[in-house]
Amino acid sequence: MKAEKVVKTLLDAAAGVTALVSTRIYGGQLPQDPALPALVYESVSEVPLPPITALAGGEIQVARIQVTAFAADYPGVKALLDAVRAALSYQSGTIVGVVVLSVLPDVQGPDLYDDVLLVPYQSRDFLIKHYQ
Repeated sequence: MKAEKVVKTLLDAAAGVTALVSTRIYGGQLPQDPALPALVYESVSEVPLPPITALAGGEIQVARIQVTAFAADYPGVKALLDAVRAALSYQSGTIVGVVVLSVLPDVQGPDLYDDVLLVPYQSRDFLIKHYQ
């Protein structure tokens, strides 16, 4: 849950992201009949790293968080993912009370189309390394 809080806080604080989606940044899934564009963030995995020495200052976790961009058209999805990448990539420090060692961009998913909403979407994963 700590990594999700970090991602939500960074996205909310990014002017480039909020200029596109306002407050439409959701955890887990889109609400029914959402206004677009919008973002959804969700945890994919979290793995503890073993300490290097017994003197290590706490357990480090590596969380994979997926951020999915939904927009009315393909260029809108790409613009939103560019803003997300700028907001999250290479962040570190204490963020919302969590000591973050790094936020690194990881894989970008395929171009997809939602048959219910009738809009394109795409996901990008980020690896958040933080103290537990």
